[in-house]
Amino acid sequence: MNPCLIVIDYQQDFVAGPQGFPAAKMLEPILVDKIRRYRAVGGTVLFTLDTGGSSWPVPPQALGRTLYGNVEQEKRREDLCFVKDTFGSAALFDHLRQTSYSSMELAGVVSHLCVLANGVLARTACPQTEIWIDPAAIASPRRELEQAALEMMQEMHIRMGGALQ
Repeated sequence: MNPCLIVIDYQQDFVAGPQGFPAAKMLEPILVDKIRRYRAVGGTVLFTLDTGGSSWPVPPQALGRTLYGNVEQEKRREDLCFVKDTFGSAALFDHLRQTSYSSMELAGVVSHLCVLANGVLARTACPQTEIWIDPAAIASPRRELEQAALEMMQEMHIRMGGALQ
């Protein structure tokens, strides 16, 4: 079994587009480093893309939904990308139920919405798997809601810090 990094909604719209916010831009070097570290140990990198309510199966490029900056450059053709039209990804949940990972780490935006929702789904899909959140690798435009989301995830036995330290 290998470790898994799940990069949540780190896309143009939520970083530098109409729904972007300054803290999201600051994540780019952190996420690139995490992606490279997971790949270096043979880990899996998964991505989610939010379609903003458009129904699946629409290719993300057709919606103008692409990953932001150098994170887009790090994405490989073989990486699974779960396109979703709501906060949590049902397809990611199904994948996690069927695939064994030694650990999982969640990163990306928005902490109190999509990161939290997919954290709940990951914990539900894999109740025995060690799941991590590195507070430095998530962002929200509202710091108080990010803190509340971190506290809720800790209550669900999601560990704080990076899985690959």
